[in-house]
Amino acid sequence: MEDSLEVQRSPKGKVFHLADGSVRLEDDSAVARGVVRNRNRGWIIGYNRFLGSCSMFEAELWGILDGLNTLIDRGLDNVMVQMDSLEVMMAI
Repeated sequence: MEDSLEVQRSPKGKVFHLADGSVRLEDDSAVARGVVRNRNRGWIIGYNRFLGSCSMFEAELWGILDGLNTLIDRGLDNVMVQMDSLEVMMAI
């Protein structure tokens, strides 16, 4: 798997984790990605990971997990997760 991560700065207060996963229909290749922003919508961290072949549901879950692990590694624990999959949010 290929991973990439960029860090700009550490925020104070609540951060917003916007997670996403997507699957390309032609070959079922999936990626998990996301961005973390501060309360003023300023960019803090962006990440993405190539997942290989998996379902859309799994890609969305990986998007959340990768982002939360990244935030925990940096000591950020006041997080609001935002995403576009009600199915995944209900499963969590």
